[in-house]
Amino acid sequence: MSSQLDPEILAAITAEARQCFLDEDAPEYLQMLNSGFNDRANPNFTALLRAAHSLKGGAGLASLTSLQHLAHKLEDVLVGLQQSQIGEIELAWALVEKSIDEVGYIISQARTVDDAIANPELIVALESLVGSNSAPEEVTDSEFGSDNHDLIHSTLTEELENSFVTIEELEIDAPAAIVQPLLSGFVDECAFLAETLDLLWLGEAVAPIVEVLETTEIAEALLVTKEIISYLRTEIGEYLNNLKLVANEVESQPEIDRDLVVNTLNQDLEAMCQAIADLGMDTPEAVINEAIAGFADECIFLSETLALPWLSLAVQPVEGILADCDPLEALLTVQELVGEIRQRRDYYLEDSTDPEAEAIHEVDELEESSDEDEVFFDFPENHEDAELSTVMFAPPALSEDQIVAKVVEAQKPAGSNQVRISLEKLEGMANNVEELILSQSRINRQQKILNQANRRLRSLTRQFEPIREQIQDLYNRLAVGSIDRSSTDSNEDNDFDALEMDRYTELHTSLQSFQELMLQIQETRTDIDFVDRELSEDLEQSEKNLDILYAEVTNSRLVPFDILAKRFIPQIHVLGQRFDKLVDLEIEGKNTLVDQILLEQLQTPLTHLLNNAFDHGIESKYDRIAANKPETATITLTAQLQNNQLVITIQDDGGGINPEKVYHRAVERGICPPAKSIKDFSPEEIVNWIFEPDFSTAAQVSDISGRGMGLDIVLNLIRQLRGQLYVTTDVGLGTIFTISLPINLSLRSLLLVQLQNRLLAIPHTSILEILPYQELYFTNQSKEYINWQEQTIPLAAASNLFPCPRKPLQLSQGKVAIVLETAFEPLAILVDAIEGEEKLIIKPFDDTVPVPDYIIGCTVLGTGEVIPVILPQGIAKGAISSVSVKNSTVTIANTVSTVLIAEDSVATRKMLDKILTAAGYQVLVCRDGQEALDQIEQYQGRIDLIVSDVEMPRLNGFELLAKVRTKPAFKNTPIVMATSRTGDRHRQKAKRLGATDYLGKPVQPQQLIDTVTSLLAKKRNDS
Repeated sequence: MSSQLDPEILAAITAEARQCFLDEDAPEYLQMLNSGFNDRANPNFTALLRAAHSLKGGAGLASLTSLQHLAHKLEDVLVGLQQSQIGEIELAWALVEKSIDEVGYIISQARTVDDAIANPELIVALESLVGSNSAPEEVTDSEFGSDNHDLIHSTLTEELENSFVTIEELEIDAPAAIVQPLLSGFVDECAFLAETLDLLWLGEAVAPIVEVLETTEIAEALLVTKEIISYLRTEIGEYLNNLKLVANEVESQPEIDRDLVVNTLNQDLEAMCQAIADLGMDTPEAVINEAIAGFADECIFLSETLALPWLSLAVQPVEGILADCDPLEALLTVQELVGEIRQRRDYYLEDSTDPEAEAIHEVDELEESSDEDEVFFDFPENHEDAELSTVMFAPPALSEDQIVAKVVEAQKPAGSNQVRISLEKLEGMANNVEELILSQSRINRQQKILNQANRRLRSLTRQFEPIREQIQDLYNRLAVGSIDRSSTDSNEDNDFDALEMDRYTELHTSLQSFQELMLQIQETRTDIDFVDRELSEDLEQSEKNLDILYAEVTNSRLVPFDILAKRFIPQIHVLGQRFDKLVDLEIEGKNTLVDQILLEQLQTPLTHLLNNAFDHGIESKYDRIAANKPETATITLTAQLQNNQLVITIQDDGGGINPEKVYHRAVERGICPPAKSIKDFSPEEIVNWIFEPDFSTAAQVSDISGRGMGLDIVLNLIRQLRGQLYVTTDVGLGTIFTISLPINLSLRSLLLVQLQNRLLAIPHTSILEILPYQELYFTNQSKEYINWQEQTIPLAAASNLFPCPRKPLQLSQGKVAIVLETAFEPLAILVDAIEGEEKLIIKPFDDTVPVPDYIIGCTVLGTGEVIPVILPQGIAKGAISSVSVKNSTVTIANTVSTVLIAEDSVATRKMLDKILTAAGYQVLVCRDGQEALDQIEQYQGRIDLIVSDVEMPRLNGFELLAKVRTKPAFKNTPIVMATSRTGDRHRQKAKRLGATDYLGKPVQPQQLIDTVTSLLAKKRNDS
């Protein structure tokens, strides 16, 4: 059992707990606060305090520090009001009202932003009302303006000084129970101030106290703290003096000389830009990295010195470029930035003299506001005539007329003009449309249920028709029979005989009511039938509109492949000049539409492959002439769409890959065992060794080859995109690299198939044929291959495609065979039944759980069931053996500990459940103590550990603890109390009742895992 929780799993659990708190717990606590406040004449302090206390704990659990701090201060004020410790009653209730409103605002904000901050002025007001020494929340200049300095001054000299005095008044022999919490609280307070007021030196100064508390006696920790306090007083004095000096300097700072700015930009900045522009492709990598880093530092220095924010903004991406790209790619990109910096400099200098300055500035802002994902760089169609200096990416300078023309164009009325929308917003729109499609699917399923019920009701009303006629006949017969009985009834009115007036009994009334009820049922059925038809038509139209909307949103993210491909033309041309090779890059499929996000992710792998084709594939011009080849080589970059796959090929007409050379290099690198000869492997297997890490066949190291880096990186990048990379070669004729990637389209037509009690979805376009099991023609006795359209293809049970330890389906159990199109050859799988075909949204998996490349995600049915989606094109050729029909060995842990959780908070209960489940435990969750007690009775002897809250309805934690300890079967069962009531009285009572451990809320996930693991291990050792 793992005692360490994966950070990614922990982050996911924390995010889910935050969402659960915001959706379920927080609204309830807010309602309790509002209800309690509305009755100020007779306030329910119990409900108010409970709501504030629960809100404080839940906010801490959800990592909403600011809300936690506000709830804490609100709770303090409510306690002061309850105990009549506050004299200004009206002011206190006014602050309570503002606090409740602020709580509602933060809860609303926290749904859309990660860091929702409470109003610092409100928190300061609450603190001053109750005399608290807690540190204020983060204060920014934008919120307080010049008062920010005053707030920092008062916080450091008054509030923090009070904490200093409290610590200094402690005696060395003071009890540890008193000193320990005070020192810990002092550290927390200083750390909070350091973070919120941006005082890093304060946090660093108190950091040693934490280590001293953990490793030494409490008396020594107190002495160390007092020494640090003495040091802090000196630091605070110096900091406040410096703060005052800086403020004075800012007020008295003269305006920057305009001539100095102009000369610096035209001379110093231009010299730096030209230095970067003069760097060539043959410059050593170390020199390139140093030059780029120095260029960025100088630009930032000029930006800060001359107050030029646009300059620091322009070079901001440089740090990421150096980290993510190799030196040559970084150089090309930064040279591209040089052109942009020059253009922005010209705009800036013209702003002060040009009468059109304001309009031009608007153009500049328009360019800056465009999303990074929308920025592409255009190259001349005729690259041979293009100027290919080292500053090849610099945009052309604009003349004054061109600038004014752009201004005029930008100021035209909107009309039919296009607007720019960032990819992030487009993706958000696509996600919303996908959610609407999921809702549409659920409504369609509900409509089908309504339709079935309507047909059933129609059938029942038809069955009622004969019964209604029989009832009518019975009614008439009873009416006739009443005539005979009337003659013998002496009490009847004899003014009229039976032929002159009908006489009715209670039975007549009942039959008449029954007939009327049947007529009402028929009328209601007719109404339902009408609604069913109208709803069906409306849903059909809604589905068409959603499909159109989804297609339009999706198409808005598509751009031509040429947008990316033409970037490589100058790259190949420069490499040709540098290494004396004549190479043309031809692009086919320029107008193939590709998702823009996917296109950007392909730039790095395509760069590596093109460099590889140029260096390894293309021979020197002398070798080409000797081989009777054209002196000018050709690399062809092609993009096309095939069966919902984007297929990109890089083909060269070079010398190809020599398998013998690869084999000998693989033996040297230890990839191939030396005992095996080259004849033991197929040429395809040998060639694929070039994707091994640190593999290279280059005779010597150069700037673009020989370092053993590249193709293994390319393969990993393609796999991260759920794609495949293949290589085919012909010695002397050339090599082809093929990239196959799934198109990022979420809405697909999926075939739903059944595997016993499971469902599986397969894209309709990947299915070649569906065959009954009886019509299969097996080619061997083991029934692992079938003959399909005069070719032998493998047959597998579909359940073996799942990477989970479940027993695969036997061949005899399959009833239907589905022939799938894969990346290499057709594959047949066996399923139990075909459920139907639906157009559904595919949601991709995250990286929490690794899945095979052929499982591209999951889809949600109208019933809410989540089922996996298989993309057959992602099944690798070597993986067929792993999905064969042979039974696999399944290993499942024999013993899994069971933990029972008793917790009334929904968010806390779900978080504890997620944490313990992720750690490998079986979890039983209960909403209160009584439900937990019922579960304990039911699972007697099968519960290994109990985690319980203290404050719960029906049966609280202490009562549950007492009742459990009376049961012999649970005498030695570990029971952990997890509560926000961390006082000594609560701890002592829990200990008296038999609690094994006591945890404070919010519970830290790793602390919970460590506690549960150690208690269960101790229990096993004792038994």
